[in-house]
Amino acid sequence: MLSQRRKSSAFRAMFLLALLGGMASAHAQHMNAADAPCRAMTQNHPLVACLAAAEKQADLQRASTYRQITDAVTSQTRMELDRSERAWTAYRDAFCDTEYDSFAGGSGGPPARLACLEALTRHHIADLQTAFHWRVEKFGGTALSNTP
Repeated sequence: MLSQRRKSSAFRAMFLLALLGGMASAHAQHMNAADAPCRAMTQNHPLVACLAAAEKQADLQRASTYRQITDAVTSQTRMELDRSERAWTAYRDAFCDTEYDSFAGGSGGPPARLACLEALTRHHIADLQTAFHWRVEKFGGTALSNTP
């Protein structure tokens, strides 16, 4: 009997920790991240407009970074990058759609999705620069034919 009580108490403690952990993560969406744009916005409509502009700017920067990189790599690497970029875009969209869906139609969904798109795009730019910026610096816009 004592063993059953301990199990029950342990289960309650684990349940409480899981519940509290879930509540903490509910405030950790991309729009609440320390480096998120538009954090000063308090009303939904201006927040959505601000996040839409930030997401568009991040996507333009991603496209520019991507063009610089593809201009400085071999055609084989360019094909591989194109394939990986399509996969990354599918992942980003699916992930941010899931974040949107977590609001179950509530007004937090649109800003959460836009903030997610902006954040993942911004982080992807950093990944692209980390992996390939040396090629841009070394070769600039000169397309390479035989260099790996």
